[in-house]
Amino acid sequence: MDLTDFFVKGYTQTNDEEVFAPLEEILDQVEWEQKPYTDWYWWPKQTDLLKEKMIETHNLLGKKYVEQLFPNYTLGYRTLWNGIDIGADNYHSDLNEGPNAMFLLHFNNMNEETGGSFGFRNSITKEESGFMYPQKYDVIFGSQQSNWEHRASKLNVIPTDRIVANFGFYIEGL
Repeated sequence: MDLTDFFVKGYTQTNDEEVFAPLEEILDQVEWEQKPYTDWYWWPKQTDLLKEKMIETHNLLGKKYVEQLFPNYTLGYRTLWNGIDIGADNYHSDLNEGPNAMFLLHFNNMNEETGGSFGFRNSITKEESGFMYPQKYDVIFGSQQSNWEHRASKLNVIPTDRIVANFGFYIEGL
């Protein structure tokens, strides 16, 4: 991961199958519940096994990526979903949820036809700093600082799986 991009563009990304392994072991066992106010947005039923694998993945991301750059950090939220929530297609920051950095793990390939792109912008200048259609095993390390915002575009084809795991980090000195 290019840390310069993280500070200049608000994010950096790589493709890393290894960090998906704990969740991929159980992903086919996950039961999904559709959120009633959406066309295509699902949350997993919480199980002990899912919680265990989410924690394992969170720790793996911390050791593999965060610890190498910032030795002082603590784990924040961890969530998994399928689809795109209402309002997520507007630029926003999740800093109000606490952590100042996040990792997004993408389990599916997105493209122009399916929709589900992802973008970052500077919240002060409103200048877009990056736009992508995530691919399977893409790992996005994004800033949750107040000067960066992100958004996901709506899905063009429903049903289309767009499974994403989100892991928050409180990073000292960021």
